[in-house]
Amino acid sequence: MLAAITAQHAEITRLVASVHAADGAGRPDALHQLLAYLAGHEAVEEVLLHPSAQSTAEPEVGAERVAEEEGIGQQVQRLEDAGIDSPVFLTQFGLMEEAISQHAKAEEERELPLLLEDIDSARAALVLHALHEQASASARRTGSFAEMLETATHDVRGLAARH
Repeated sequence: MLAAITAQHAEITRLVASVHAADGAGRPDALHQLLAYLAGHEAVEEVLLHPSAQSTAEPEVGAERVAEEEGIGQQVQRLEDAGIDSPVFLTQFGLMEEAISQHAKAEEERELPLLLEDIDSARAALVLHALHEQASASARRTGSFAEMLETATHDVRGLAARH
C-alpha cells in the first residue's frame, strides 16, 4: 500500500512539472490532468485513509492531513477562479505545489506508518483497488476540481460500501 501511494505522489509531482513545462496553449490541459488525478487520489485518502488514521494512537495525524487537504482545495479554487491567463496564476500554482508536496511528505512520514501498523489485509486491498480505479478514471473526469472531487468521493464511497 505504501508503494502504491508513494507512486501516486510521484505521479502528482510529474503532473505538476508538466503544468510548469506546458506552454500557454497546453497549460489548460496539463492543469486539468493534474486536478483530475489529484481529485481521485484525495478522494481515496479522504474516504479510506484519513478516518482510519484518526483511530490510531496519534489521531491528530489524520486530522492534520484532512486540514491540509481542505487548504489545498481552497488553493485550487483560488487558482481556478484566477484562471490560466491571470498574472497571479504561477504564484498561486507555486503555493498549491508547495502545499501538495508538504502534504505528501507528511502522509509518507507520519500518517502511513501509523496506518500500516493497524490496517488489515482486506482494507489494504480495498485501498489499492480504489487507488487504481481512481487513477484510471482521471482521464474521464470533467468540471471543476470541486466537482471532480465530489464525483470521485462518491465513487470511492460506493466501492467501499460494496466491500
